[in-house]
Amino acid sequence: MQNIIVQHPSMACHETSQVKDRKTFWDTILHFFRSVHRRRHLDSLARLSNAQLADIGLRRGDLYESAALGLGEDVTTHLATIAENRRASIYRSPVSKN
Repeated sequence: MQNIIVQHPSMACHETSQVKDRKTFWDTILHFFRSVHRRRHLDSLARLSNAQLADIGLRRGDLYESAALGLGEDVTTHLATIAENRRASIYRSPVSKN
């Protein structure tokens, strides 16, 4: 004889909701630690000289701007976007031939 466990549909939904809430909680915690880790990269970039920052397409003011972002924001993605936009504007600008 087999043991058959029958769950009420509302119980299954409640359990699924708990699993979803638990996953959301851990995703939030993981996002926080990633954010703190990326802030540490900002500190290492702050130690670079202005010439080294210019080599990678950034300015000192970009670092200050990124430091002012909220804790949940990705600092490295923000800096990468700034550097990419700066590179694109340099290559797009027309060169005048005199």
